[in-house]
Amino acid sequence: MPPTRSNPTRSKPLDGLSVCIAGRLASMPRREAMDHIRAAGGEFAERVTRKTDLLVRGRGGKAADEGAPEPRNLSLARELVEQGAAILIVQEEELLERLGLDERRVDMRRLHTTAQLARILDVPAARIRSWIRHGLIHPARTERRIAYFEFQQVAIARALTALSRAGVGDTRIKRSLELLRGREIDPEEALAQLEADAGDGELVLRHDDGSLVEPSGQLHMDFGEPAAGAAAPGAGPALRLLPGGLGGDAQAFDPNGPEIWFERATQAEGDGQLQEAADLYAHAFELAPDAETAFNLGNCQFGTGRHEEAVQSFLAATGLNPDFADAWNNLGIVLGELARSSEAESAFRRAVTLDPGYADAHFSLGEILAARGKHTEARRAFHTYLALDPSSPWSDEVRKRIAELGQPG
Repeated sequence: MPPTRSNPTRSKPLDGLSVCIAGRLASMPRREAMDHIRAAGGEFAERVTRKTDLLVRGRGGKAADEGAPEPRNLSLARELVEQGAAILIVQEEELLERLGLDERRVDMRRLHTTAQLARILDVPAARIRSWIRHGLIHPARTERRIAYFEFQQVAIARALTALSRAGVGDTRIKRSLELLRGREIDPEEALAQLEADAGDGELVLRHDDGSLVEPSGQLHMDFGEPAAGAAAPGAGPALRLLPGGLGGDAQAFDPNGPEIWFERATQAEGDGQLQEAADLYAHAFELAPDAETAFNLGNCQFGTGRHEEAVQSFLAATGLNPDFADAWNNLGIVLGELARSSEAESAFRRAVTLDPGYADAHFSLGEILAARGKHTEARRAFHTYLALDPSSPWSDEVRKRIAELGQPG
């Protein structure tokens, strides 16, 4: 391993060090990393040179063994080290340790379910499932219809949330990102560094020189003041949402087909218009019966107090896909609200059997077991929940529930 340059007067963790990043970071957008590096006394550089002290290998994106080429900065750093340059190549976790961002190191190892991601972003789970359908975010793995996301997808999902709240539809985002891929730009890296102005707008890409270019290639001249937190020169490409309306945003789907009705329904659900969303989901289901559509319909019916109808929708979802653990969990919740506790327990048990790592289902099972006086089993379910999701917003409440149940006899 090559030696690092010493600096006995260093008062900050990266004082006097030139830091470069290879590939995409999993823990944060590149622009945020630049801010942390500079706050720690380091100098951020886009390209590796002989003056580079520290090269950080990002954990985001595909690994080389998955077919992705090695990042250019990493290849160049290896060549320079072979020639005698004192460049220390470290993993992303070491950078986080040097910066004192221990929580990020823990988060990088955690996987977030759709439900957990929805809580983090304060959006309906249906919106996240729509992003998955459109290929805008990618689960690390999916088991029994439960999607699990790595930490790097959280930044992308935050950007998608901003776009959704600004009125940009998923179809528009998908088309823009497909065009960006044709410009040899990593669309996920650009999306994770989204800049958004209030109101409807056009998606554009901000280049290193500050120019704005539509994904189609048309150049925009930006004469306005930079948005707060806008990328500085050298920050890498970033997407921006310019005011001015979306124009005729032609749909990629049949305007009378189930896909477009489903997308309208998810938009209405995201806006809190649950009754309208339920009507739209119902129409989409009539056109093409589908487990996910039935599941979303049940959620909206439950949210508007139509519990008996919600039971039927969740039963339809589990009938179309018996392995749909999320639907079994939500069926159990609504059955519990209807005081059908025995049926609710059965539904929750089915959910955790299908997916033992489904934390929310263990929480739901613990609740119904405690209500039915099965305290030993309830404690076991709650402890399983804490093991799976120890830092969730519900963890303190679960610990209180365990204490209230008392010690095993």
